[in-house]
Amino acid sequence: MIKNIIFKKTWFRHLLLIVAIALLFTLPSLFYGVFDAHDVKVHLLWSNSFAEQFWQGELYPRWLFDANFGLGSPSFFFYPPFPYYISSLFHPIFFSDSSGWMALAASCCLALILSGINTYFWLREIAKEYAALMGAIAYMILPYHLTINLYLRFAYAEYWAFVWLPAILYFTVRFLKGIKLSLIGIILSYFLLSITHLLTFIIFAFVPIFYTIFLAKERIKMALFILLSLFLGLGLSAVYWIPAITMQENISTHFLWKEEGFLYQNNFLFLLKQFPDRAHFWNYLELLTLFVGAIAIISCLSIQYQNSSKNKQEIIYWISISFASILMMIPFSQFIWDKVTILQKIQFPWRFHSLLTLSISAAIALVFSSLELDSLKNIRKAAIALILFSISMTVWISYLMYPTRDSAFLIARVFLFFSLALLPIFASLLIIKSQLENQQTLLAIAISMMAIAICLNGGWAIQNKFALGLVFNDNIHKPSRVSEILKLKRDPPEYRPKWLPDEIWWSDKEMQKLSTSIYGADIVSGQGKISVKQWKPRNVILETNATTDIFVTVRQLYYPGWVAKIEGNYDSISLYPDRGLIGIFIPKGKHRIFVKLTVGFAERFGQIISIISVIITVRLYKHH
Repeated sequence: MIKNIIFKKTWFRHLLLIVAIALLFTLPSLFYGVFDAHDVKVHLLWSNSFAEQFWQGELYPRWLFDANFGLGSPSFFFYPPFPYYISSLFHPIFFSDSSGWMALAASCCLALILSGINTYFWLREIAKEYAALMGAIAYMILPYHLTINLYLRFAYAEYWAFVWLPAILYFTVRFLKGIKLSLIGIILSYFLLSITHLLTFIIFAFVPIFYTIFLAKERIKMALFILLSLFLGLGLSAVYWIPAITMQENISTHFLWKEEGFLYQNNFLFLLKQFPDRAHFWNYLELLTLFVGAIAIISCLSIQYQNSSKNKQEIIYWISISFASILMMIPFSQFIWDKVTILQKIQFPWRFHSLLTLSISAAIALVFSSLELDSLKNIRKAAIALILFSISMTVWISYLMYPTRDSAFLIARVFLFFSLALLPIFASLLIIKSQLENQQTLLAIAISMMAIAICLNGGWAIQNKFALGLVFNDNIHKPSRVSEILKLKRDPPEYRPKWLPDEIWWSDKEMQKLSTSIYGADIVSGQGKISVKQWKPRNVILETNATTDIFVTVRQLYYPGWVAKIEGNYDSISLYPDRGLIGIFIPKGKHRIFVKLTVGFAERFGQIISIISVIITVRLYKHH
């Protein structure tokens, strides 16, 4: 009886459809992998290392003990940990997969499911159920979310960040409706976003606050509560971001902020100057921006048909966010980036596509929510015209995605892009006007046409990547070849401790030579013997028996926080960087030496701030 009642619920059937769509669109990653994506090798390495240390009992692995040819890495002093906790939970399930890929792919599948579910529940608060379903599906499969972040870039943390944006908005809307306990949901969602992808947090942080100011009755009071939630969410995650921000002088962050390819002013869309090796990706982003912008334009036209002032305000707000997102991705906004310096940490202005995807999904849901379905006439003919035109548009988009190195064609290409973006607006009117008399419905179908064209193009990118699932492309590495890909376990250059010389870091041969030249710990100068009694992350125990003072090198990269103490008096003995590794002067005689990467001031301060924030959040919960 209970089962039948649940299945009759519309929301339950909608959730089943969301889950089915998420599984369908992530099947290629589960069966064939995405091993030619931009960053997949790094995330696979981190996922495996993080999971290994987590299941060995380290609750927050910051120092990856086996990375960089076994020399160690400080990656998770700086990179957000949450997505790797999720992939770690899948590792025991896929214990037979030695590559670790299935755990990572399952995590990606779960992220898409949760993003759709959270978006659905958020949009149900501001739109009708069927419209919320359409908006949630759009949010899941619009290309920046799915095609770019999963299949082209494998931006694992940014991809997971899409889960929390609608969750924050869901609790925000509920809070504005008078459900005070939703404030705790806002705090926790902000916390999860900040430990998932701090750059997306920067992009999105004030959107719920502006939403409250624009739509709430008690605007200032409610906005202050949301602002308090933001700061408490940040406080909860201080254990992560305080070390991440304050310890950057210990690594090679100049690769992030000074290299030409990473400078924000060189990464606006529609620039005359582009990097040839990124032209294909650039074209795709530009086309996507224009097509999604066209949906925003059509949504603008629908505002005049809104009967409810509340619904009209909602649409105006999200369309405004869409246009603001587009503005932030093009060169006209450079003066904003120059003035608001924290934005420069985002590196790539086109990351605002995450906010654009969210706002357009809301606009789609709100426009369709305002429709009267009984007014649709000859919908089958209209649907056929819509699908055929969308497919033809997809062919043209695919053709124009290919890069041109000749700058003389840039103006013509941009003109074609704009024509392509605006064409469906007029084409939908011409094709469907004879079928439908309701102008509001015409605009909604025009939005459908644009959205389907974009999603079909995303589907085209996926099937092209996987060669229709037959994996003809030699650049695609099956899981059986993962061991070859991960052989070096090399970190990105920005996470290299600055004490490791360039000539060693940039040479695989020299890195391997450095690693294999030391068996745990070796005596470099002096007479005696040394043995390794314990070899664990952040914790090494050595035993020495020396007739003279000795200098010992440990096979881990030097990094602030490593200390060495002699058992008995526990006085610290001096550490030095030796070719980038830990070097220790040890007095003669028999000694047991404890070498540990201690919890430094930044880590401890972050823990204290997080504990204080937990206490305040619990008190707020009890108060409500």
